[in-house]
Amino acid sequence: MSTHCRHSVYLPDLGPAGGTITLEGDEARHAVRVKRVQPGQRVAVLDGQGRCVITEVAEAGRTLALRVLSDERAAPPSPRVELYTATPKGPRAGTMIDVISQAGADAWVPLRTAFGAETVKDNRRDRLERVAVEALKQCGRPWLLELGEETTIEEACDADEGAELVIADVSGEAYTPAAHGAVVRVLIGPEGGWRDDERERAIALGARACRFGPYVMRIETAAAAAATIVRDAWGRR
Repeated sequence: MSTHCRHSVYLPDLGPAGGTITLEGDEARHAVRVKRVQPGQRVAVLDGQGRCVITEVAEAGRTLALRVLSDERAAPPSPRVELYTATPKGPRAGTMIDVISQAGADAWVPLRTAFGAETVKDNRRDRLERVAVEALKQCGRPWLLELGEETTIEEACDADEGAELVIADVSGEAYTPAAHGAVVRVLIGPEGGWRDDERERAIALGARACRFGPYVMRIETAAAAAATIVRDAWGRR
């Protein structure tokens, strides 16, 4: 689903739309003062759970009054693309969340690795959640990128039957889709690379080593490349 609207707003507790949706507070101020929406323009109201209400601006002032034109619900993307990665340093983690959301990833889970030093504490997680919301509004995606809790390689490889497990490694084969699968889960290591025993453990647990480019990449670059290549490869099947 594509909203094809000039601006999108995020309203997670969106109830029955009725004839008009009225917004106040930060969302209304941002739409009016920053995005400069005007009466007559179209705005998509997204709840992050697949619902997309297309509206027309009736009033743009202290409050934003939106006249409902249509109310749709998008099915969850298929396959579901999950990225389990080491956490990039500093603000690069926010950059990664922004770009993988735009690239079509469905979930991100921080992965504990031998050479990874970064963790995601509560205040950092709050910021990453805000980045995910802003990315949703920027690109008009109906489903909000999910952020998981830090996990291990063993837990990452403990996927439901039928899930496609991939460990990103420049020495692997070029990625091609599996014969079937509702979930594609890609494991991406830290900038220091996988330790040999980590790579071997993931492969022993069912992961396939695949490359998503000819060179060694930063974590956020590899994550964006993996999400894009997986989505494109499955879309061309």
